[in-house]
Amino acid sequence: MFEEIKEYRIDDDGTVHVVCYLGFSKVVLKGITKVYFDPQRKALRIIAEKSDRWYPLQEPELFVDTLYEYYPDMEYENWS
Repeated sequence: MFEEIKEYRIDDDGTVHVVCYLGFSKVVLKGITKVYFDPQRKALRIIAEKSDRWYPLQEPELFVDTLYEYYPDMEYENWS
């Protein structure tokens, strides 16, 4: 699992640039196909073309809503 997402930016082509807490981890995500939300850990599992990782996040719903703008066919599942 990575550190908590500190900030992110999404380019017009849907490329997601993620900077994790304290800036130690920087990740680029492309071709996001699935997102799972674990409300107990407040973390998202993001599955993209070349990665499958967990990212803790303070406001995951806002991030997912933003992702839907760029990936409308993305699958989303809320784990309970």
